[in-house]
Amino acid sequence: MKNKHISFSIITILFLMLFTTPYNGCVLGNNEEDDKVTNSEEEPSEKFNYTNRKSISFPDSISDAVIHYGNQMVSFNFNKTYFIPGAGFCKSDYKNTETFNYELMSSLKELLREDFVTVESSKKNIPLLPLRTGLSGRWAILNGYEPVDYQKHGNIKRTIEDIEGDLGTSSTEKINVIGSSYGSVVAANTVISLIERENNIDEIGVLVLSASMIDPSSKLGLKLSELHQSGKIETLYYHSTPKDNITACSGTSKKEARMGFKKVVFKTSPSIMNLKKHAHNIASRTPQRAHDLLDVIIQNSEVLWVKSFKKGN
Repeated sequence: MKNKHISFSIITILFLMLFTTPYNGCVLGNNEEDDKVTNSEEEPSEKFNYTNRKSISFPDSISDAVIHYGNQMVSFNFNKTYFIPGAGFCKSDYKNTETFNYELMSSLKELLREDFVTVESSKKNIPLLPLRTGLSGRWAILNGYEPVDYQKHGNIKRTIEDIEGDLGTSSTEKINVIGSSYGSVVAANTVISLIERENNIDEIGVLVLSASMIDPSSKLGLKLSELHQSGKIETLYYHSTPKDNITACSGTSKKEARMGFKKVVFKTSPSIMNLKKHAHNIASRTPQRAHDLLDVIIQNSEVLWVKSFKKGN
């Protein structure tokens, strides 16, 4: 009876535990974004961002967008971008305007149109949302310290298959991948496998790991850094939430990952189970933070041309 009681307690805790999809704060893995500006008629006067946009138009192809600022128009060539959300992702995220998920998806859809895809296949096949978020969050922390064999993890395998299927076998297109929280571990392993597999995907434009449990000094982090240094990942970007002890909690070994999970759930006040006060959960209800990631995509995309004009003209 004692063992059954312990098992029930653990499942109960995991049932209540919600790993949502937040982030903020940043560590940029590539400081060469100025090299991205090519073939411009004029040099940009400042770093472009999403918040200061006046409007967006699409005079050319699907992947070319013109962002209108106060006294400039800037034409970008955007890579196709895939978003791998956190464990708490559900259908309501397409409608709830007060969440990070909604703001990121709706804004990227406005900016990239058909070139933006949310990869729902990344979710683990657990039907009950609270149980799925808890078990998926646990999976992410315990597997966030080293690369895993995607053949042994159905969530990663499905994600790889969906991205490859969406691009087509003959595509040599460069893509961006954004992974949030639980989704950051799926994204990291997906990117590694996409680069290593025979699929004509040889290079990732931008990989964003948001609110991630991955430690950059772990085997998984070092593998991503190796791919970044070799040019296989152009821009590697860790985006963390202030005061969020989820950040890098997987550590550098299985032992540290287990300790990280216990710390996040049991040994921190407030616990991750506190949906109102834990930084990881607060950030999931902070939609304007999505603009930070949009800025990463914009500032690491190819600028086709820049046109300036005087206000009032």
